[in-house]
Amino acid sequence: MTALEAFEKAKTYARGILGDLDYTLEEVEFDTYKGRPVWRITIGFPKRRPTAPELMQAIGSALPLEYKTILVDANTGEPFAMKLAS
Repeated sequence: MTALEAFEKAKTYARGILGDLDYTLEEVEFDTYKGRPVWRITIGFPKRRPTAPELMQAIGSALPLEYKTILVDANTGEPFAMKLAS
């Protein structure tokens, strides 16, 4: 499984939990988790409850992003965990 394939799996997983948002790829890391090879895919998406969104749009500023890291099994392609990105 490539990093791009893992990102696609991570987006599908996130949509099932967080909803249909505009997800962007922020970081990719190949690692192991509990002895299992994984892709750590960090995605970004617009904050679900931004502070003063109308004001930010009026001044031409982008909405702030939230970040989540999704673990995708590198062998099976199965996303199995979502964590707060630090």
